[in-house]
Amino acid sequence: MKITVGKNWTIIYNSLSMLDPEENNLTPKELEYAILGFTQDLVQIESKERQFLIDIGWSPDIDINGEFLLQMFPIKDGDCDWFNPIVEFKTRSLKQLILKIEELTH
Repeated sequence: MKITVGKNWTIIYNSLSMLDPEENNLTPKELEYAILGFTQDLVQIESKERQFLIDIGWSPDIDINGEFLLQMFPIKDGDCDWFNPIVEFKTRSLKQLILKIEELTH
């Protein structure tokens, strides 16, 4: 799965693995190794026009029992308001995460 965003959005960085922790054929040992790539800093997407920033991470960091955390923040006077997310979405499903990104950015 690929992340696609609307024309007014920019992917600032993307280190999201395309491994879906909910739908994989990995052994528990392989999944334990793969989860090392699941960190708090996976994706940032910004719309300067709409004045929003989407931040996506895995929480808790590198924890096999964690989940994706998507938060959307307003940008005020050029600064992100990190303490007041206007959207917060949690899931273990990569498919659901991608659908939520598309919903918010299109």
